[in-house]
Amino acid sequence: MPIEALYNLSKKRIAVDAAATNAYTLAVELLGAAFQMVCNNTMSEGQQRWFKHFFVQPAITDDNRARVANYLLATLKGIEEHGITIYIDPLMNYAHKKPAVDTISITRACYASAPKCVRYLIHETSHLYAGTTDDADAGYVNDDAQFRAPGLTGDRALGNADGLACFALLASGKALV
Repeated sequence: MPIEALYNLSKKRIAVDAAATNAYTLAVELLGAAFQMVCNNTMSEGQQRWFKHFFVQPAITDDNRARVANYLLATLKGIEEHGITIYIDPLMNYAHKKPAVDTISITRACYASAPKCVRYLIHETSHLYAGTTDDADAGYVNDDAQFRAPGLTGDRALGNADGLACFALLASGKALV
């Protein structure tokens, strides 16, 4: 189900625009492609490098592939099956699960950048539908695809929201910015 509603900085409902629609469509496409390549073990060498990098794994095993595939699929199903409301926020990206509607907030700067809008749509909805986590600076990725700080362990990395979103983009040949 596509984006249900969009709210501007003044919390005023506005028409769902092309940026939101395009971000939703691309997020669904990238999550589906990432799920297929991980689930079917058809990752190229470059995609395998991104997998090891974002999920902090020395080797790709059936277990860690299955865990990442489950996070990708849960996020994909959640996006497809639930209406999402997006708030354009001045400061933060975040997710809120509410009884009537699932909402995410994306900063104005991220919303204005197509790759970042897709990245944070995946990141925030993975919290809602797959139970992914953030791990302080160690769990966030800079625009150059490097973690902001060391310390993310392989087990925590498998369920890290930013790693999942960045992997979906970069493994599909898209840019982070």
